[in-house]
This record gives sequence, C-alpha cells and structure tokens, in this order.
Amino acid sequence: MKLFTLIGTGFVFTVAAFSTHGFDLHFLKHSPARHFTKQDWEIAKTATRDILENHELGESVMWDNPDSGNSGALKITKAGTSSGRLCKRLQITNRAKGQEHTSSYVFCRQPDGTWKTMLKK
Repeated sequence: MKLFTLIGTGFVFTVAAFSTHGFDLHFLKHSPARHFTKQDWEIAKTATRDILENHELGESVMWDNPDSGNSGALKITKAGTSSGRLCKRLQITNRAKGQEHTSSYVFCRQPDGTWKTMLKK
C-alpha cells in the first residue's frame, strides 16, 4: 500500500466521526447534498460506511433514493497508511434537484475504529 502524506499545517477541512450509530457528513452542506432528505442522508451514510469498511482501491458504491430522486456515488481512488492508520481517498459524487457535484476526501481509521476525514483534496 502506498503511504499517504497528510499535511499537518493545521488545515483540516472538517472532521466526520463514524460510529455504529451514524456519522456526520456536514462537509457536504454546500453541495447538492444540501437538498438531501433525512432518508437520503441515511442511505448515503450506509453507502459511505460500506465502502470504507468493505471495499478496496478502485471499487465503487452507488446509492439512490427513489422516493426523493436523489443519488450518489463513492469511489476509492487511493488507499494506504498514514501514521500506521489505514486511509482511503473517496471521490464522492452527489446528485439532487438536477445538480451534481464531485469532490474528494481522505478518511483515516482511528484507533477506536471510527473513520475521520483528514483533509479535502
């Protein structure tokens, strides 16, 4: 696995803690995700948890909510370690209300098993 070099300049775009009960994806609030329904968020969280826990480099997970018409896709574009922790760069695409936005975030597994975003790329 390739080594991630994470910039420690104090620039951390946001932190999203993942747990078995849910996690916060508020870093997406300026994307089409701002139009997501509560059900959309739950489906997106499940897809994010799935790709981080169960998928490898190059794999994708897609989700959609037929009730709202909103959807998204996640793809692992890089995987490696940083400070001994497993990290994955996700390309996240969200679609809602005729808008689409794609961005990338690095998520690293924490010692307690949760995942946190480390920086925006």
